[in-house]
Amino acid sequence: MNQWLEQHNRKFGLFINNEWVTPKGSKFHSSFNPATGEKLGETVIAGQKEVDAAVDAAQKHSPIGTKCPEKIARDFCTRLPGTFKNTLESSQ
Repeated sequence: MNQWLEQHNRKFGLFINNEWVTPKGSKFHSSFNPATGEKLGETVIAGQKEVDAAVDAAQKHSPIGTKCPEKIARDFCTRLPGTFKNTLESSQ
């Protein structure tokens, strides 16, 4: 896994509409291995514009996305990073 992370410089954008996107001026969030505390890499923190683009792409291209009401999908995408952060903080 470390080799794969190194090949990507341990920095990741957002995967939206089947491509990696890193908006200008993006802020990054560090990701850690919860078992060891080792920093694995950094990922872009999505803004509302990116959330909207991801939801739009999912609704166009995913059978599940087309069945999920737009408000629920946007709410899920907006809350997901906080859920991961809270989970990681409670496990440390």
